[in-house]
Amino acid sequence: TNYFGNVSSYLQFEIVDGFNLKTVLGGDFRDTENYYYQGTLADARERSNQSDLDIANIRRSSVLSETTLNFAKVIGKHDIAAVVGFEFQNNYIKGFSSTATNVPLGLPQNYELFDTADVVTREIDETRSRRSVFGRIQYAYDDRYLLTASLRRDGDSRFGANQRFATFPAISVGWNIHNESFLKDNETLTQFKLRFSTGSLGTTSFLGSYDALSLLSTTPTLNGVGFLIPSNVANPDLTWQTNTETNYGADLGFINNRVRVGIDYYTSDIEDMLI
Repeated sequence: TNYFGNVSSYLQFEIVDGFNLKTVLGGDFRDTENYYYQGTLADARERSNQSDLDIANIRRSSVLSETTLNFAKVIGKHDIAAVVGFEFQNNYIKGFSSTATNVPLGLPQNYELFDTADVVTREIDETRSRRSVFGRIQYAYDDRYLLTASLRRDGDSRFGANQRFATFPAISVGWNIHNESFLKDNETLTQFKLRFSTGSLGTTSFLGSYDALSLLSTTPTLNGVGFLIPSNVANPDLTWQTNTETNYGADLGFINNRVRVGIDYYTSDIEDMLI
């Protein structure tokens, strides 16, 4: 069973001509209930250790806020646009899950009737936080020479204490050759653009909330649920997986752009892969 809800709002204000301040606030929640039962008859040999009873009730919620200051202005042949901002996002996961095997045959499906060594119950209470600051500037001169540069710095609570923040730059340039005087009146080649871009982006991949810490995992015992073995080794230097892509390209258009051709060559590199 799933229940889902979402709400969002924003406030936008023009400070002076060309400058706009915008704040976005949103949140969502999802409530999930799972029930799974597999009796001994599901196994060809009717082995009780192949039976299973799982119950889980997980509630996920998140809050996101982003505030940006935007600037846009055309001054003669100069077209300038820029944005700076910051954002934060918190994710909360709460609930519990119970897993049991050796389901008693012919009895009600109640965990109180199981042997304590056959039941593992886990309480879930996780918080994930991300903070970011970013900026981007776009510039075009006479619709011929194009430049975009951006920089963002992200921090995420899932990484180690020594590597929680990282910086990711990006830049792209373009040249609209068809707007040059020597090609402007060409009726055959109506578009000719060269472009180059390179940039990096960080990702958390499938990282868990506390994978940088050493937590004790649950295990069934004769006296109930026990905490015996660390689930992983603490790593204060666990850091972002960084994807860096570089692209070289050209766009051509012929006969009033009725025929278009795009050529691209790109490379993609991954550093500090999370597995």
